[in-house]
Formats: sequence, structure tokens, C-alpha cells
Amino acid sequence: MLTTVPADWITVAEVKAHMDKTSTADDAELAGFVSAACEAIRERIGEVSEVTAVVEARSWTDVIVLEHKPVVSITKVERLPGLELVPEGDRGTGADGWLMLQPGAGVLTHTSRFPGEVRVTYQAGRDPLPGNVRLAGLELAAHLWRASQLNAGGGRPAIADNEQPIIPGIAYALPIRVRELLGLGNNPTSEVLIG
Repeated sequence: MLTTVPADWITVAEVKAHMDKTSTADDAELAGFVSAACEAIRERIGEVSEVTAVVEARSWTDVIVLEHKPVVSITKVERLPGLELVPEGDRGTGADGWLMLQPGAGVLTHTSRFPGEVRVTYQAGRDPLPGNVRLAGLELAAHLWRASQLNAGGGRPAIADNEQPIIPGIAYALPIRVRELLGLGNNPTSEVLIG
């Protein structure tokens, strides 16, 4: 469960600069397109802006898989119900405690076994923001904005000179150039790909 709301990681000013748009008349409306672009990308590649999340594992287990990725850090692991801290383990010294199996992937284990019910508080996101993700956000916000503005004829939006052909379905909302910037390939899919 997220305990912080994911922030937009691009701004209206950045999208306007990307589109060579100077008027402020559409700023309020454009903000919605920025948020939609950020959320669409977040749904496909995981957290972008840093967020705090909490997960509770309710049974004895060897592994806990954290939902929000990529994991930046583990804040604390607590035994429930008393919130006693479970220390970080160390394979080198043999210290008993939790260990991150795959950094970023959000897979935790324990040197012996997690002690009953535990709560894990952690941070997920990307810092610094990778250039390809930033550009994908700018491109997607611009694409969504232009598509909404070019629909004067009542049908499918006209294709601007710098736009790729529209493929019916999901490729319309997430253009191939955005998919490629995100490393998702150019084959449209409705599956959520977290990595």
C-alpha cells in the first residue's frame, strides 16, 4: 500500500517547452494531460517519482515480494503486533535478519525465516530520473495533447507531421516511440509490465 501519492515527474512548463508552446491559456487543461502521461508510464514500468509504501506479511515465510518497484531502500522491517524492529542481516558476518535478495526488484528474505507477521516500510522509485523515462513522459503528454486538439473533424485525430501512424487499440494512447523509449518494444500489449 502506498503511503504517499506518486507525484508527476514532468511539469506543464517542460511539456510546453517540448512542444514549443508559449501561451498560458491552456495550462490548467494541459496539467491533466501531464498527470495522465505520468500515470500511464508508471502503470507500465513501476514507480518513477519516489514513494513510500508499506506491506504486511501475515504468515511465517521465507520470502516477501514488495509490490512497488524499483525498490530504492528498506526503511524498516517490524514484527507485528508489537512493532519490534527486525534487524538487517549480513551474510558476511552471519548476523541474523532480513536481506534484500535482488536490489531494486523488491525481494526480501531472512537469514533464517521471517519471525511471524511483519510489516515492511520501504521507498520505491527512480532517482535520478532516467533521461529515456523523462523524454517518454514529455512525448506522451505532447502526443495526448495534440491528439485532443486535432480532432476538429469529429473522427480519429489527424496525424501531425511528426506523429507515427495510429494503430487501433493501445498503440494509440501509448505511441511506439514512447514504448521504445521505455524499453517495452514496439508490439502493443495490454499487459502491465513492471521492471
